[in-house]
Amino acid sequence: MLEGIVTKAIRRSNRTLLALSVVGILAVLALVALNTRYFYNFILGPAPVTADEVTGYTGAGQPQRYWVTVTGEEVYDTGIQYVNQESGKETVENSYLALVQNDRLLLVKVPGEAVEQTTFTGWLAEMSDDEYREIVQSIETDQPELTGVFLPFMLETGNFRLNGILGIVIGLGVLAACVVGLVKGIRRSGDPNEHPIARRLARLGPVDFVISRIEGEMTSNHLTLGKAHLTANWLVFAPGSDLQAARFEDIAWIYKHVTTYRTYGIPVSKRFVAKVFDRFGGQMTIEAGNKESKADELVRAIYERAPWALAGFTPDLEKAWKKDRTAFLDAVEQRRKAAANPDAALNR
Repeated sequence: MLEGIVTKAIRRSNRTLLALSVVGILAVLALVALNTRYFYNFILGPAPVTADEVTGYTGAGQPQRYWVTVTGEEVYDTGIQYVNQESGKETVENSYLALVQNDRLLLVKVPGEAVEQTTFTGWLAEMSDDEYREIVQSIETDQPELTGVFLPFMLETGNFRLNGILGIVIGLGVLAACVVGLVKGIRRSGDPNEHPIARRLARLGPVDFVISRIEGEMTSNHLTLGKAHLTANWLVFAPGSDLQAARFEDIAWIYKHVTTYRTYGIPVSKRFVAKVFDRFGGQMTIEAGNKESKADELVRAIYERAPWALAGFTPDLEKAWKKDRTAFLDAVEQRRKAAANPDAALNR
């Protein structure tokens, strides 16, 4: 037996949820795997290293323990700082020092002003092109005897664990959301009635019966406007992996909604949708794209099939729908009775 539009939407939604959940879990695990060296140091903390060990490194990526505590014989202020100027105020973001390691110099980047100390804790990092050019090459130009003395990496001090803490919090949040999504996808695949689409349809009656009625009418010739289907008794909107439906007899209020997008106060585009409300409190927002004529055609087609519904938007109607729904629906019911027996309405 061929699957109908409701069953297909539920299955497609479940597949999408499961796929996104699995991809999310794999992405988090992959990020952890790609950063095992960082988390290894994050967990173990800074390792004390000697000058001999530091000068023996060929690059910042060589040692497994690259979050280190280094002590030098002397420290020199290079006099070079990165200064941020904002609103006429200068703030020193970083200062650069040269720490003596045997017969070599280790460039040390410290936040804020330079400090007078010979022990630093930080992580070994590669110099940026700007740092190498503006600091190391500048010093070597002014003092040729220091050419080749600087180690090919630097020590960057600061909060080593901050990015890790943020990453762990975000990663755990994503992982938890993906696990929940995976569990939901599995449960909904085993019991389609647990799916939000089925739950929305449940307000209209027994789910299996409602789905059979919708899918039965969808096989007959009917009007289709975009992703909206208008069958003999049903309005069905099926965008992507979602599906919403309402019986025409239950529709209480319809109107066209326009959203205007502006750039620097100048309108650049508009988005049109049809808003449909039923007597159970359900709401459908049916996309009509950027053409107003399509939205007008859709609203008109729905109203032709539910002429008792209140049409158009006013603040008073919105207030009544939100604050006094019973009176709103009573007015719709009176219009329904009048539409069903026009002669009685004329004789009043």
